[in-house]
Amino acid sequence: MIGITELLEIAIEIEEKGYSYYSKLADRSPGYNKVLFESLARQEKEHVEWFRDLMKEYKDEQTDAVPYEIENADFLKSLAEISIFSFEDAEKVIDDLEKAVKAAVQIEKDTIEFYKRLVEYIPKKRLLERIIREEERHLEELSKAFRNYV
Repeated sequence: MIGITELLEIAIEIEEKGYSYYSKLADRSPGYNKVLFESLARQEKEHVEWFRDLMKEYKDEQTDAVPYEIENADFLKSLAEISIFSFEDAEKVIDDLEKAVKAAVQIEKDTIEFYKRLVEYIPKKRLLERIIREEERHLEELSKAFRNYV
């Protein structure tokens, strides 16, 4: 069985990796790209705090006293691991901005997919839906940046 807080911990790890990755890209980028990656890093850090607040709320309510049994928990974890491991792979191409942006686009897609599945199991959906919308904006911004390299 898997509980809500465990799923939220996975989401926090994804956002922390996103913050680290975008911060490194900002350090290596000039001009518009630097501003873009700094903005994405700040937003990922904010998402970490939102997920922590949400997790604290569930813990305070003892929602996980009886964890939800999620029949596709392995699938959800696999989706999350794809995002987490993708960040590790993306670190290898961080000095090639075109490849780094392309990797970030794919990571955002994977993260959005995970969050859209996760929202099905979160009773308090509003905050996660807001994060999904922000991640979709990240994808749009990164896609625009990637088109500049193609």
